[in-house]
Amino acid sequence: MAEAAVKPPADDGASKLVQCREIPDLYLPAARALIGSLCRSFLDQMALTPTELLYSSRNHTRFEGAGNLLREVLERAGSMQARAAGENAINRTREDQARRAERRQSPRARLRVPVTLREYRGATWTGTCEEISVTGMKVKTDAALSAGVAVKCSFTPPDDGAPLDVISLVLRVGADGAALSFVNLPTHEARRLGEIVRRLTR
Repeated sequence: MAEAAVKPPADDGASKLVQCREIPDLYLPAARALIGSLCRSFLDQMALTPTELLYSSRNHTRFEGAGNLLREVLERAGSMQARAAGENAINRTREDQARRAERRQSPRARLRVPVTLREYRGATWTGTCEEISVTGMKVKTDAALSAGVAVKCSFTPPDDGAPLDVISLVLRVGADGAALSFVNLPTHEARRLGEIVRRLTR
């Protein structure tokens, strides 16, 4: 059944900003309340709670297919963060849009290093990185992953530096592996991965 496009509700000022830096943070009561506020129209239409949205990959797929809702919710959350930090909300939205465009165009490099994937509920899997960029990686693994699931991805980049732990979203899963998108990768780590990619693609 085709999903109807829905709009996020206007911010009534009642929602409190929640900083989610780790996967468990998304499941805290305050975070679920904010998700409920930003995604209210979609949740009501699908007869879902924020908790049901978080735990179901099927509902993740529905959410991604609801028109421009995902982009609009991300932009609204980014504007809230900007206002809380005293930044210009319009500039923040433009920067976020530029980052998403950069993700689609980010150079990739072949790289084989061991990877550990940890799900919020505690499941842990191993795999092998097959391809990497500053915005994500492709991993060959036997893990029971599905699109929309968040995992902590741990690996050691080949530059004699420290191991890297980064929250990642599973974008898709296929016969060639799982495509992961890094979430909130620190700027210095993005530069680090960028240098590795440049070195490997020379």
